[in-house]
Amino acid sequence: EDDEDDEDDEDDEDEDDGAVAHAGSKRANSAGPDAKRNREKEFGKQIAIAKANYVGSPQERADLIKLYNKCGGNLDLIIKYHEHADASQKARLQKIIDEELAKKTIKKFTKAEAEAKAKELQQDEDDEDDIDLDDEDDEDDDE
Repeated sequence: EDDEDDEDDEDDEDEDDGAVAHAGSKRANSAGPDAKRNREKEFGKQIAIAKANYVGSPQERADLIKLYNKCGGNLDLIIKYHEHADASQKARLQKIIDEELAKKTIKKFTKAEAEAKAKELQQDEDDEDDIDLDDEDDEDDDE
């Protein structure tokens, strides 16, 4: 019986620790500029970790293929909408696109097709804040 009481006491201690941590987090949230900087720093670390796990992953490749098709192959537009890319990534992204073209996973767009896609994206952007990569049933897919 004493052992059970000890376990119950440990559970109570855990609950107390949670209450203290929770109360402490409330104070940290309202502690001012230092707390805000710390939260921003932690958030930045989390973004860096997510980016490191994403870049070069099969998920990035799949997203890049979707963006390629959505953007009519226009690399500048792809970079604009890519979650973790900027102009410095152009060569890396072009290499992936070239590999997918060679495997015939994607097709090369004509200039007219690319311009039509760019115009369509601009219209989507005017209507919404972001483009929808998961929209597989685009109107132009039937053409």
